[in-house]
Amino acid sequence: MLKRITKIKNIGKFHDWCLPGLQFKDKTVIFGKNGDGKSMLTAILRSLATGNNDILIGRKSFGSSGAQNIEIGFENNTGTNIVYKFENERWNDIYPNIA
Repeated sequence: MLKRITKIKNIGKFHDWCLPGLQFKDKTVIFGKNGDGKSMLTAILRSLATGNNDILIGRKSFGSSGAQNIEIGFENNTGTNIVYKFENERWNDIYPNIA
């Protein structure tokens, strides 16, 4: 289960987003105006689930020269926390059972 998104850097509208205290619950609603990044969050999760790094590489923030970076925390069925990282244009692992 998705527990937290700690960092999103240089992906779409998220130039340097960091909110380590934010935690998702069993049911979490994400809402916002058009252009606020909801579809970008979906693209990040789709990339993590499929291992398709091109989804994110093609959505680098405009005008950014820095590297893309994402940290997402999940809790597996046994309660163990697992952190997935997108660095150097690839994920450290994939999470196909994200749904």
